[in-house]
Parts: sequence; structure tokens; C-alpha cells
Amino acid sequence: MTLRGQFKKKRQGDDMVAKSPTLEARARIIWGESSLSVHDFLTSNGLSAAEADSRIIEYQHERNAEIRKIGIRSILIGLLVASLTILAMYLVLWPLDRGSIAYANRGVAAVACVGLYGLWKVGIGSVYLIWPQSVRKSVPDIGESDIFDK
Repeated sequence: MTLRGQFKKKRQGDDMVAKSPTLEARARIIWGESSLSVHDFLTSNGLSAAEADSRIIEYQHERNAEIRKIGIRSILIGLLVASLTILAMYLVLWPLDRGSIAYANRGVAAVACVGLYGLWKVGIGSVYLIWPQSVRKSVPDIGESDIFDK
């Protein structure tokens, strides 16, 4: 079930009220909000401090697992791109004779840039896999982000 499906709102008077404070807290953790503000939100909605802490830890584990999945996918994509780059470099450079080296340099530079992108994906994926708690962006933004996003 998607996050949007779990976080449906219903109209009560003039206010928009969430179905459940725990669902909103889960969404806030997934979106990258600080645990302190989510803790304050849960306690202000009637949960005890201990129960709020346990829910936050549960939601953070869920968020970290999702970030690790994104990291594994990024590593695999990066390894595939880097491997294909090495293969392309081998195929381009192997049959060259001295007369066509000037044209080959341009092709090698373009292929090398693609290889650097693959290494970037491996590096970012490694950070996501090893230190998922260091990522401050929301999970959907992480899944869609790339080297060209800022």
C-alpha cells in the first residue's frame, strides 16, 4: 500500500484532519522530518513518551530499510555502467592503429565520462547502504534523485 493510500484525509467542519496521528508520524519520518518534531507531534496527540519513542524507532528502521534498497539498486546500476564502460574502452582501444588515435581520444573521453557516472552511482549507493541514517532527503526524493539533481 502506498503512503498516499494510507494517509487519506476526511473533512470535519472546516479543518482537514488526518485519519491517525501514527500514520502521519510515519509519513513525517519517511519524508525525512526530525525525530524530535515527530515525537512532539505524537505526544501532543495523546501517545505516551515511551510509545512515541518505540513508534519512531520502528518508522526509522522502515525508512533505513528503504534507503538501503535504493542503495543496493544504485550500486548495481553503477557496477553495470562501469563494467559496460570498461568493455567499450577495450573494444574501442584494442584495434586502433596509430593513424586513428586522434579520433579515438574523443570517443574514449566520452566513454570515460559515462564510466565516471557509474562510479558515482556506486559511491552514492554505498553511502545509502552503509549509512542510511545520514540521508536527510525524503525517501521518494532519494529514489528519483541522480547526479544531475541539486
